[in-house]
Amino acid sequence: MNSNIKYGKLLIKSIAIIAISIIVGLLLLWLVYQIPVSSIEKNMSSSAAVFKEEGLYPDSKSLAFEHEDNWTDAIMLCIAAFDFQGDTLTEAVSATREMCNSGIPTESIVNQYLYGQTSTWIEPYERYWHGYLLCLKPILTVTDYSGIRLINLIFENALLLAVVFLLYKYDNRQYILPFLLSALTLRPFAMANCISYAANYYIMLLSCIALILMKNRGKDENTQLLVFLLSGIMTAYFDLLKFPIITFGFPILMYLNLNSNRTFKILLKFFAVAGAMWVIGYGMMWGGKWLVWSMISGENQFLSAFERMKIVSGSATTNIPITTALYRNLHDYILTPVIFPTVVYASYMIIKIIRDWKKESICDGFNVKSSLVMSGLCYLLPIGVTILYLLVMRQHVGIHSFFENKVLSICTFSVLSALACVHQEKNRSKTIGSFQVKTVNV
Repeated sequence: MNSNIKYGKLLIKSIAIIAISIIVGLLLLWLVYQIPVSSIEKNMSSSAAVFKEEGLYPDSKSLAFEHEDNWTDAIMLCIAAFDFQGDTLTEAVSATREMCNSGIPTESIVNQYLYGQTSTWIEPYERYWHGYLLCLKPILTVTDYSGIRLINLIFENALLLAVVFLLYKYDNRQYILPFLLSALTLRPFAMANCISYAANYYIMLLSCIALILMKNRGKDENTQLLVFLLSGIMTAYFDLLKFPIITFGFPILMYLNLNSNRTFKILLKFFAVAGAMWVIGYGMMWGGKWLVWSMISGENQFLSAFERMKIVSGSATTNIPITTALYRNLHDYILTPVIFPTVVYASYMIIKIIRDWKKESICDGFNVKSSLVMSGLCYLLPIGVTILYLLVMRQHVGIHSFFENKVLSICTFSVLSALACVHQEKNRSKTIGSFQVKTVNV
């Protein structure tokens, strides 16, 4: 089965999609800022009460233990409820919020909406798109922070179950447990409770659903590659730098799983192009925001954005060594009960593979051990991307290991998927990595 990527058409479509996304993204933000702030403020007092009770980084006492990020959530609500007086378009781009006293977001929202204090100063947050406001502003007109959490819980788990259902329906059942266990290490309950976590979780799940449907409806590679472009664009638009790489890692692994019968060379080629598409979509969409803000403000916003990039990458400071950053993320990642059944499942699969391995011989001209090695190489690629992300973003992931550790779920999904790919029932024709191998009992 040969690769059929049409680069010319892909390039033209990508340029058009990015340009349209920037224009439409700006227009939608302008439209959502037409919502009267008075209709939002009625739900801010009860929302502030939640922050008063929970504080900055509450623990999620659920199936998967996790620290939530009320700091960022409070910022998001303050931006959504800010009563601006100037131009709507400028405000949609600058994303200003009010600050009280210490400037700690949870304290600011409590002081303003529970104690009636006036703001001490206002502060723009212009370097992000803040696309989440498309959902947050309308929802805050009908419910408060607790209601948003409930909505997230319902829709996020519905999408999670949709992925499981589609894998079952289209006869990819061997990947259900790898996906489900890996998704659970993301702590779905914390994802629902912390709205700043939710954006990338939604994008990841929707991308996986799109790829499964496209695969089973015979869509060509160019169409499937656009999923990765759009995933990068949406991540830049909706995200506030919360483990963004999962919107590439999970979908690309889903693609590898769905196409495990293809040769390693073809999979490697698709992986490289899909990665480039995600990076281009992510980078160009974020750059589009800086361009728009530069045009409106009359200042070069790219300079301040690049300075900020140096800080989060650690190139402007050496406060956190890479070894410390990696240790913190690994430590925080394994602090979930889901790790135990994950290790049990992986151990069971390894034992099964070794047992069956001993019963294999040269089959259809391929040695089984060589097939396993080739299959393993495919699944090393997402692990490499994850490690690269941790290295590049070492300052950010070191400080925020309590949520950035979620990128390690990509490694979990990769390992479990590889084990599921190479394991097949005895006495059946089986797919091992890129090769079709038939069992020979000896």
